[in-house]
Amino acid sequence: MTAFWNYEPRRPRHSATERVTRVQVRARGATEWREAQLADLSRHGVRLIHAPKFSVDDQIELHFPFDETWLDKIIPATVRWNSDDACGDVTLACHCDVPVDWELLGELILLGALDTCDPQPSES
Repeated sequence: MTAFWNYEPRRPRHSATERVTRVQVRARGATEWREAQLADLSRHGVRLIHAPKFSVDDQIELHFPFDETWLDKIIPATVRWNSDDACGDVTLACHCDVPVDWELLGELILLGALDTCDPQPSES
């Protein structure tokens, strides 16, 4: 049946497109959101660039702001690694504590924010 449908499974990690996708980030329990840029996303993890500095194992919340309230969700996550370059730009890799909803992932694809042509291998 696989050959008939020419089915090829997609890898779960999708790179962000050239379109800038802003994500709001904060420590869990904090009230102030700070901005970062989405680098890639899967149902189980996210990589952010130009992000605020957090330490490994910090528990954070991610927010993808949408006009549609049914998509306006906060995702709890845990920082797995971070790095900063000589200019002070911070990259964060986070594990989502609950899987990202299919609806959110699909909406980001439909908006052109995630690349569907060459998904990246998942590390999570």
